[in-house]
Amino acid sequence: MKTQLARTRIIASTLAIVGAFGLTVGGVALKTTASAAQPETSDFGIANTCDPSGNGPNETKTRSEILARAQKWVDIGLTYNAGACHDDSFGHYRRDCSGLVSMAWGLEINLISDGSASSFTAYAASGNGMYFISRAELQPGDALVRPGHIELFSHWENPGSPGSSAAFVYSFNSTGETVQNPNAISNFGNLGRNSSADVDSYRYVRYKSISEAAQPLPVISSGGHSASSVHVSGQVEVYAVTPSGGIVHRFESSPGGPWSNWFQFGPATGMVKSVAASRH
Repeated sequence: MKTQLARTRIIASTLAIVGAFGLTVGGVALKTTASAAQPETSDFGIANTCDPSGNGPNETKTRSEILARAQKWVDIGLTYNAGACHDDSFGHYRRDCSGLVSMAWGLEINLISDGSASSFTAYAASGNGMYFISRAELQPGDALVRPGHIELFSHWENPGSPGSSAAFVYSFNSTGETVQNPNAISNFGNLGRNSSADVDSYRYVRYKSISEAAQPLPVISSGGHSASSVHVSGQVEVYAVTPSGGIVHRFESSPGGPWSNWFQFGPATGMVKSVAASRH
C-alpha cells in the first residue's frame, strides 16, 4: 500500500472515478449532482406535533454514530414530509430537516429551525445542550443552521482548506425528496453538497453530548483488498473492496481525530476486484 498526499484517486478493475463527482462504470457515466443542497422547504410555522414521550433523555453519541443514524434515513428511503413523523428504534421524529438532526443527535424532543424558543438557535444561544462554533471548528456530526433550515455536517470536500472548501452534508430539503447525502444522489437528483459560499450563509452548532473520543476503525471483510493514503492535511484515508464487489471509503475528520462512517463508492453494475490509492 502506498502512502500518498493530496486527494486520492481510486483505480479499480471495474471502477474509475472521474473528477470530483463523476463515476464511470464499464464506460457508462453515472449521473451525480454537485450543486448545493438547495432548494429547501422551510419549517417556519410548522407545529412540533411528534410525541417525544418515548424518546427518553438526550443521548450521548459519537460523531460516527450521529452520521450512521442520519444514513439510516437515507438507507430506508424516507422522504420529506414536515407534517408527518417517523417512528423507529431511534425515537419519534418529524420527517423534515429539524427532525433529521434531532434524531441523529438523539435529542429528547424535536427542535425546529425557525428561531423560536424551541429552535436550535435559541438553544445554542443559551447553551442549552448545544452551542455555537466557528466554521473552522466544524467536525462530522455538527450542524449548519439558518432561519428555517438545518443540516448535518459530514466532511469537507477539501479537508486541507476548510475555509474555502465545499462541504458534504445530510439535508432534508423538499417535500417528497429523500435525504440529500454525501454518498448518492437523492430521488430528485441532488447530492448532499454545499458550495463554500453556501456554507458561509449558515451558523454552526455543536451538540454538547457528542463524545469526542477517537473511534476504533472497525474490521471490514474486504478479501484482503484495501488501500490507504494520507491527505496533505494529515488525515488518514482507507479504501476497501467489500465481499459484494463494491468500494467503501473511510477517513479521519482531522489528523488523529474521529473516523467517518464507511461511504459507498459503487459500482452500480459489475464487481470490483481490487483497489489502489495514488496521488490525485
